Amino acid sequence: MIDKETGLNMTDWELSEDYYKEREGKKELKLEDFMMGEDEIPSLVSGEETDPLLAQTISDVKNVLSVCQQGKSVPEIALALSLKEEYVHTILYCAQGFSEDDPIAVARLVMMS
Repeated sequence: MIDKETGLNMTDWELSEDYYKEREGKKELKLEDFMMGEDEIPSLVSGEETDPLLAQTISDVKNVLSVCQQGKSVPEIALALSLKEEYVHTILYCAQGFSEDDPIAVARLVMMS
């Protein structure tokens, strides 16, 4: 449809069949073409590397998550790692919200609880 006053084509390009047809010689665009690499954000703030309590909690989180992946229950994990059941439960509770299993973030949550 051409506008008589402006002479411009007034068709809706999104509804045009030609818009969706592949053009020869043109590169097919993919989602990956528009994705930019992400810079990794360090989880530790300067000065926290030397905090012994945080370091121990991070170690406990890693160990609990490792043993948990073997299908062990909370009492079995506590017995295997010589930890209190309540502490193991807290670690697993805090870790359930992190699909990426970031032990530093989980350790911070454990320390706040």
